Amino acid sequence: MITVKLQGGMGNQMFMYAMGYAQSKRLGVGMQLDISRVPDVESTDFRRVYMLGRWVGVREKIVTGVAPTLYESGFAYNPKIDERVHDNMCIEGYWQSEKYFKNHSTDIRHIFLPKTRPTSGQVARDMWDIWEAGERSTFLTVRRTDYIGNTFHGEMDMNYYLDALELVAQRVNPKVFVFSDDPAWVQDNFKLPYEWKVIGGDRPTTTTHNGQEEHDLMLMSSCQHAVLANSSFSWWGAWLGETKQDQVIVAPKRWFLDKSMDTSDLIPERWIRI
Repeated sequence: MITVKLQGGMGNQMFMYAMGYAQSKRLGVGMQLDISRVPDVESTDFRRVYMLGRWVGVREKIVTGVAPTLYESGFAYNPKIDERVHDNMCIEGYWQSEKYFKNHSTDIRHIFLPKTRPTSGQVARDMWDIWEAGERSTFLTVRRTDYIGNTFHGEMDMNYYLDALELVAQRVNPKVFVFSDDPAWVQDNFKLPYEWKVIGGDRPTTTTHNGQEEHDLMLMSSCQHAVLANSSFSWWGAWLGETKQDQVIVAPKRWFLDKSMDTSDLIPERWIRI
């Protein structure tokens, strides 16, 4: 049995799950999820809650209090990870690279499907708008609430978004669907030379996040093209939707303010980094 120690928000939890899933399949053993740091109910003691239960394929046993026995050694992909992970281990880390689970991409995409797919309401209307936009549909993510003044991540500036959209515009005239944890700020401050609208954020799930995250990711993955923020959440929006031809996916070179952080394995080589 492999135990995965979860932490962070939806995007981080998805990376941890995917890595653990790949290792459990390699070893031929089961997997369980330790949610000690992300309880399944919102608490004043925790900024994050358990999110993976929103996906149709996540059925693993939930546990608490398992002590980690293997830690991630650095942010870059560890090609020797198979030599380190054994049965009965509890693994802790962020594991933010497709390389940890690339051989199981089809399984992961089937697992990370929402349990509910709305047929009415705002999510359904947003989905219809994306479908109507067709090959023009481009999602763009703006992360603000916990990045403002954050000395680790830092927010992306408007020049990045304009340069990224220009790359998309070399192929199509984009219709931009903006997802943000601060939609009111985006509506008041964003200026794009393309048709655009703010969507997503259907129902709040926690006081620190504006949206039903699995529905936002479903909407993102339905778009033809993608412009990412430096956020694992938007990474998954692009990756889950990477089943179409002639896609343009743009991600920032600067993922962290600390330039010494090795993010060379974070963004797949087939995506564009600017």
